[in-house]
Amino acid sequence: MKRSRRRKLKKNAIIYLLIIFLIPCLIIIKPFSSNNNYNKVIEKQDTLYTDLDLDGYSSKYDINKEYQTVIKDNEIYLVNLNSREIVDKDILIEDKEHFELVINHLLHQKYNLSKADELALKTHIYMFKEHELVVYFEEYNSEDNLIVNYNEVKDFLSFSPSLNLNYEIEDNYKLDPNKITIALTFDDGPNGNRTLQLIDFLEKNECSATFFIQANRINNGKTAVLRVYNSHSELGYHSYAHAYFTKQDVETIKNEFKVSDNSLYEVTGSHFKLTRPPYGSFNDDTLGAIDTPFILWNLDTNDWKYRDANNAKEYVMKNYKDGAIILFHDSYNSSVEAIKMIIPLLKEKGVQITSVSRLAKLKGIDLQNNTVYRSIQ
Repeated sequence: MKRSRRRKLKKNAIIYLLIIFLIPCLIIIKPFSSNNNYNKVIEKQDTLYTDLDLDGYSSKYDINKEYQTVIKDNEIYLVNLNSREIVDKDILIEDKEHFELVINHLLHQKYNLSKADELALKTHIYMFKEHELVVYFEEYNSEDNLIVNYNEVKDFLSFSPSLNLNYEIEDNYKLDPNKITIALTFDDGPNGNRTLQLIDFLEKNECSATFFIQANRINNGKTAVLRVYNSHSELGYHSYAHAYFTKQDVETIKNEFKVSDNSLYEVTGSHFKLTRPPYGSFNDDTLGAIDTPFILWNLDTNDWKYRDANNAKEYVMKNYKDGAIILFHDSYNSSVEAIKMIIPLLKEKGVQITSVSRLAKLKGIDLQNNTVYRSIQ
């Protein structure tokens, strides 16, 4: 009987000890167990974020099935939905060097030169959304921002974005279809300071042009090439080294274009979309060798021949007409001086001065590859 009582006391003591130790453990473990079942926790530094309980978030954007952008306390976070981790936003960018070149280019498309240069020096904050990327400067929700259509940067992203084909970039260079509009073009560049002077003057007067460049000058003329690329003007192909296309075989033309296009891409992240054959010389074989539109002209200033600013000015003012493509070269100081006289005179008459691509868009013309254009009506 005494032995049975001792066994009972020993059993009770064990139960009491278990109760004493287990209750605190349950108190500690239960909240973590509950959180794991109810909320999948994403942790960064000292702040906790939950994927299911979104209290405290101002907004969220599903980029695709793998990533989500979350906004909390005016901070932008990129969440990997599979691992439930906050990750670096750069994980979505595959080719950052060329990606940032395009962002800088689009920034200059939206803002005037001085404003764009000022913003380009500030910290860029990326917010990836379902159909577009928003770039803020210095801080989220700043007044200055840039909305980027994924079509513009899709080649430099590590994911396949959902594309919004109706998006148009904002800029101050919108054209009026009811006004006379001409396209300015410059051949044989880049030509250092002369090209830079032209771009600065065009931007100052909210005009644009097409610069047909020789690809063998790209590496030594990177500053001018990038300046044109980041302006509202555009770059076109003018051969590798100004050889007659009709004196070259088709394979040489194709190979030189490939090398030239790669050179442009390395500097700007962009490709040639227009071609002007040197001397305006082409035939059916050469026309089919390069898959871009061929842009010629219907007004030739012969600035290379006369090198007289007043002569070029008088010619343009006497002959300009809607849809004209005007040929200049950025090789001569006299051509630069002529442009500085012509643009104010044309603008006084309400004439819009733009690039070939912008003129085509204004006229509702889809420029076709392997097709020749002398004007755009």
